[in-house]
Amino acid sequence: MSYITHDKLTVTGIEYISIESFEIRQNVNCHAIASISMVVEQQNGKRALDSANEEETITICADGTIIFCGLIQKVSVNYEKGYCILKLELVSSSILWDLQKKEQKLSGYRDRLL
Repeated sequence: MSYITHDKLTVTGIEYISIESFEIRQNVNCHAIASISMVVEQQNGKRALDSANEEETITICADGTIIFCGLIQKVSVNYEKGYCILKLELVSSSILWDLQKKEQKLSGYRDRLL
């Protein structure tokens, strides 16, 4: 069995120095959620806060294989000595399907009930 360690992870969409922690949760009938904590420079932490409301995709790979792709749902930043700890909660991109406006027409439904 092969384990994924922090040194095998890469994150695209955010410039970072190191990854502190990472977790993916997938529950039945729910979108996947990833939590990641990383050390970033202060200006990158500010940029992440500013882009949290945009639909920017964050991709997490392990040894070049995509293991998670999603959007920022929650973000927090703690500043310490020129660096900051950026904590992100990402939701899988499949949530976009739920957000799309759907229109459904039930033609002939009333006639079949009568």
